[in-house]
Amino acid sequence: MSEKKKSVITETYTLPSKGKLYGPDFPSEIVIRSMTTFEEKMRLGNQGFWRIMCDLLNAVCSFPEGFSAENLTLFDFYFLMYKMRTVSYGPEYKVKISCPKCGKSMTSKVNLDNLETLEIPDDFIEPFKIGPLPRSKDTLLCKVVRVKDIINNERKAKDILKKYPEYKGDPLYILNKISEIVSVNDEEMSPYDIEKYVEEMAAMDSAYFEQAYSHKMNNIGLTTSCEDVCESCGEELVFELPFNSEFFRPTFEF
Repeated sequence: MSEKKKSVITETYTLPSKGKLYGPDFPSEIVIRSMTTFEEKMRLGNQGFWRIMCDLLNAVCSFPEGFSAENLTLFDFYFLMYKMRTVSYGPEYKVKISCPKCGKSMTSKVNLDNLETLEIPDDFIEPFKIGPLPRSKDTLLCKVVRVKDIINNERKAKDILKKYPEYKGDPLYILNKISEIVSVNDEEMSPYDIEKYVEEMAAMDSAYFEQAYSHKMNNIGLTTSCEDVCESCGEELVFELPFNSEFFRPTFEF
């Protein structure tokens, strides 16, 4: 066996979705191999975060033939991204955090292997319903957003802002909501109809829908809430895991 082959590490992980959202023959487990210098070169490209991460996952994950990381749900995407990092560089992840009590900063060393994974419930089906909404009493039929939806929405948002410099607000706010809705009250709707519906939603309905959808999605996937103790005052700290340069370029102590 060559030294190159000896240096490659592979691990097998069960997807948070258990593969249920990609068709009946999709595997529940994915094998991930460690990144090489070639993949590190890919990571330094200028294609944008989503495109680069999809290319990396396509290179190191054992997806079925013809499947692309663009088709992943966001919770599976982030799960595999974190596991790719762990397989490639190890589970220790250094992050800077500040203590709200004494104001001192410290480096917390998070073990990524200790992050809990919440799997999709056995009775989860797609599309799923949210509602009735508090104002209109409408019931929305919704789908799980895929990475390709985010990529398309970001492209559309740039086109809108370029074409309409006077556009008020962030077009992504509307576009992302549109990507989550299939129909209203079980009525067949065109993309234009869904767009108009979202734009005209009562503010209370919009807030309720956003929170209900996030609640359903946040209960699936990798949990990124972490704990540590302040080195200066002993305060117990709870923080959301940030994404920094250490994620794909960890520093070593010599």
